[in-house]
Amino acid sequence: MVNKADVEQVQKLENCDPPYPSSSAVGYTVGVLTIGFVVAYLDRQVISILLEPIRLSLGLTDTQLSLVQGFAFSLFFVLAGIPIGRLVDRANRRNVLIGGLICWTAATFACGLAQNFWQLFLARMLVGIGEACLAPTGYSIVADIVRPGRRGLAMGFLTGGTAVGAAGSIFIGGLLLEMFAEGLHIAPLGHVASWQIVFFLVSLPGVPLILMLFTVAEPARREKVAIGPSDATFVQFVRRHPAGFGLTFAAFASNLICGIATMVWIPVVLMRIYKVPAVELGATIGALMLVVGGLASTIGGAAGDWLQTRAPSIGRLGVPLLAFPLLILLALFWYFVEGATPTIIYYGLSCGLVGSIINGSSFSAINQMVPNNMRGQAVTAFLVVGNFAGLGLAPTAVALVTDYVLKDPMQVQLSVILVAIPAQMTGLLLTLLALKPYRRTCEAAAAMTQASTAMVGSTKPI
Repeated sequence: MVNKADVEQVQKLENCDPPYPSSSAVGYTVGVLTIGFVVAYLDRQVISILLEPIRLSLGLTDTQLSLVQGFAFSLFFVLAGIPIGRLVDRANRRNVLIGGLICWTAATFACGLAQNFWQLFLARMLVGIGEACLAPTGYSIVADIVRPGRRGLAMGFLTGGTAVGAAGSIFIGGLLLEMFAEGLHIAPLGHVASWQIVFFLVSLPGVPLILMLFTVAEPARREKVAIGPSDATFVQFVRRHPAGFGLTFAAFASNLICGIATMVWIPVVLMRIYKVPAVELGATIGALMLVVGGLASTIGGAAGDWLQTRAPSIGRLGVPLLAFPLLILLALFWYFVEGATPTIIYYGLSCGLVGSIINGSSFSAINQMVPNNMRGQAVTAFLVVGNFAGLGLAPTAVALVTDYVLKDPMQVQLSVILVAIPAQMTGLLLTLLALKPYRRTCEAAAAMTQASTAMVGSTKPI
């Protein structure tokens, strides 16, 4: 909530903390980190357009595909994220990110070497471990180099990299599948299928990105409370505000459930039901997501900044409050209007536009709930919830409905709708319930930082 005390707090923080980096340094750092998000989501999401070729090549069921795509990634993303979140609040964040990038780049390449379900599961697990480093480091660094009033915009731009990466995964994946439709003979490996070649090639951008990250400086931490970062400190803060954290995290996670269920299975819907060729699918959806998704995330972050100033009673939660009803209407449209074109329209508007707007507001909202030295753990805690629900449960929920309820692989479109609409309605309800607890949690974090700043300032010599 923005009030006079908050403005005074920001002024005190700017007087006590080191000066902010130059605009060119900020732009470069945000740009490199955004490229990191693009590369990560390229590696993470390219499997969505490869599910059908993998199914035919390895003889997997939809449930097995969902476990490889989502659960293998999210389970170990969550398990690794807990210690990584603590490390981000203590160690050199740039170096943590470099280590994670090396891990997920190598693991993406290893996906192309898989010969069965368990080998692919293991490789996806390692992708999840590596990418668990990305969001906690990226958003923590941005929070330390961008002034409070513009952090939502900067974090929304950063989040836009996820939409660009997801769009690139569909576009590039479809193009490469077409280019290498017959596969290749590679001397050490023998015949390599087209989906394996895609994994090999999309892993390559990680190499120059590693070198770029070495040119990014680790920023000074600012807006710190007097106590040192520790598990007990963050856990105690969450325990004092369980409704604020629980309801807010669950509301944003609901958007991830419907978004990821849609993102994973709509390429399958288009290829399996409507017989859309992979290259056409990639070009259409990829271009749509590239144009809409990246911009939408930036709009979401900026809208959160605007609402925080102009409508403090709802603050940054005003973004999902307004967006969830639109998602529900879009899902109903897709239920009543079938066909390839309505499916693509639904995909672009739900995942690309409205869902990305919510995502763009989420991390700035979460960062506002805690002081600086808890931000890595707060982002990680949200990713634990969001990725377990979104990547872990959503793809498998759709597959289970298809395999065991509808018992017809050609009914996968209905399965997506049956998962998405309840998630969207739940998200709207949770956002309404979260408004007051969220505001109280943000006020407590601001007061905690302000009190610490006053204490630090009082110890300085005159």
